[in-house]
Amino acid sequence: MKNLTKRQAEILTYISTFFLSHGYSPSCRELMQAFGFASVASAFKHMKSLESKGYLQKIDQKWRSLQPVEEPSTESKIQKEERIGKRVPIIGALAKGKKMELFAKMEETLAPSSLIKTELPCYGFLIKDDSFLEEHIRQDDLIIIEVRDTAKAGEIIVVTNPEQVVTICNFSKEQESEHIHGVLIALLRSYEISSSSDSGSKSSRA
Repeated sequence: MKNLTKRQAEILTYISTFFLSHGYSPSCRELMQAFGFASVASAFKHMKSLESKGYLQKIDQKWRSLQPVEEPSTESKIQKEERIGKRVPIIGALAKGKKMELFAKMEETLAPSSLIKTELPCYGFLIKDDSFLEEHIRQDDLIIIEVRDTAKAGEIIVVTNPEQVVTICNFSKEQESEHIHGVLIALLRSYEISSSSDSGSKSSRA
């Protein structure tokens, strides 16, 4: 906490903790009582000082409207994304027995770093139907493929024949002559949560 005295740092910590616990900041009187100030005016002076230094901000003119300001991070957006996950291009859609559908305009998704542990290039495909249920892959799943032209027994691969007809299956020796596009390393799935007491539903990607 730059440019703060020890007492100001203590006051800011108290205000931040109070805000997290209550959802609003302490009043000047509560601050006076917490730190034993002689008057409400002394507490108000400390809060105004923290506001002028950029550690508190006034949201509106309402009571208790001063809120702690998160300290700016020196970490760039790209660095933060790299720490959280890996950007993967979504290049097309797949359905069993159909030709590979490539998107004219690629999108990207930020896949969690806990799932993407490879340094090799990766890309994503959306699944168009339920034709891959044997591999536990459902319609609207997003599969992440590690780019490789070889595979090991037990790995799930994306394979196409010369006509670009797609198959997703467990690798076997018989597929060595086919065009292996890559190996499935992660799956992101949307799901809905609903209850009888709530007519609405929530959707998430997990």
